Amino acid sequence: GKIRNTQTTTPKEEKQASPPQRRTVSFHSLHIREYDQILGDHPCCTEGPPLSLGWNYRHTPISVLLDEYENSRPPRRTRHKLRMGGDTRRNILITAAICDKAPNVTQEDVKRDVRRAERKLNRQRVNRRANDLFFHPIQSQPQQ
Repeated sequence: GKIRNTQTTTPKEEKQASPPQRRTVSFHSLHIREYDQILGDHPCCTEGPPLSLGWNYRHTPISVLLDEYENSRPPRRTRHKLRMGGDTRRNILITAAICDKAPNVTQEDVKRDVRRAERKLNRQRVNRRANDLFFHPIQSQPQQ
């Protein structure tokens, strides 16, 4: 059978009910962590090496008042402007490796790793396209 709610309120209880409390949240300051940008492995990156955030970050966060941040930050970017080209991502990786704390890593090492990652991603893209064609064959158009 059906279950009914048998709880009722008496007129006395209705009068004693207080209006709901209004809850607010406010922020005063921001603590910004800067993470390393590393060579990623995202298969949907169509050109150049993908970027990812590493686990390492600066241990001294940047602290700023929220109002100061909002007044000084640049305008929001459109979705199109958020996309980076392959050359930009490649340069970010090379610059990060040069400026990194790993003195034994050379610019040539980074370039070699980036090329390897790009070849691997290209193979994955080709395999994905082949799988798409195999599992979703192109249907012929009916002749008119």
